[in-house]
Amino acid sequence: MCNETSVKTQGHSKGMSNGDMTLFFRYMALYEENMLVPVRDTFSRVFLPQPWREKIDEENLRAWFRNMYNEKAPGLYEYILCRTSHTDRLLQEMLSNRPVSQIVILGAGFDSRAYRFDPIIKEKSIQVFELDLPGIQNLKIERLEQYLQDKGGMPSHVHFIPTDFNESNLLDSLLSHGYNQTKLTLFLWEGVTYYLLPEGVESTMAFIQKNSLTGSMLIFDYITRDFIEGNPKECYGAIECRNSMAENGQKFIFGIHREDLAGYLEKFGMSLLEHWTSEELGRRYLELKNGQMLGRVAGYMNYAFAEIL
Repeated sequence: MCNETSVKTQGHSKGMSNGDMTLFFRYMALYEENMLVPVRDTFSRVFLPQPWREKIDEENLRAWFRNMYNEKAPGLYEYILCRTSHTDRLLQEMLSNRPVSQIVILGAGFDSRAYRFDPIIKEKSIQVFELDLPGIQNLKIERLEQYLQDKGGMPSHVHFIPTDFNESNLLDSLLSHGYNQTKLTLFLWEGVTYYLLPEGVESTMAFIQKNSLTGSMLIFDYITRDFIEGNPKECYGAIECRNSMAENGQKFIFGIHREDLAGYLEKFGMSLLEHWTSEELGRRYLELKNGQMLGRVAGYMNYAFAEIL
């Protein structure tokens, strides 16, 4: 299938979760040595199970995986690399130039930024809140504890909040772990919106607007509404994506027309600061040292950066 959930690989896997797939791609990216803007999520080595690392470490298998994903999900691997690099850039800029006191990662999965950006986060006494399902979170904590046991242990500035987004009260969960509604906050919401019902996206947007300081920021990605409505022909990789998802009985649920995004955010008291289409992300992050491009980004993916008014 084409999304960030399970892609069955004919003898190599029984399927992967959303977070596993992103993690898998980030580890593969460590071998992309000719990129002008390399993806260096070194914690992917910590989180990805050894059997999968060993497969990716073999050049022939790595090439096989790339070919397979290019057939089933054209442009998704490239998108994950672009999204990782762009969020890293924005995070570095926001931590360096704005008085951010808190980072909230919604659906954190195996996101490693609390650890890769540890020096500046510690320097500025920033608190990080990671929210995700208990099963995923427990696995992440287990792997982190093993890795960090002789490196000073688990960081005290990271707060793990087991959360079922369909049932949990987000405010109660955050407040009970030290979240402060009066401090400038950066919300990260990657790889989530397109799996939610419209009501779920709207309630999360409203929650962020209501429970964060003016000037707080939201980073998220979304898919174009044309994909949801069955008109994906002009989006690179969309037809293959829809076919692969249908084979697995899955589908994307939520999308926005690109031209409607600014107005959509205004309903929730937010202003759109940056908007990147798949094509723009590819031009910015996929250039190789020889002037060629690593590949092409899935045309239905989009990236947004907004500010709470």
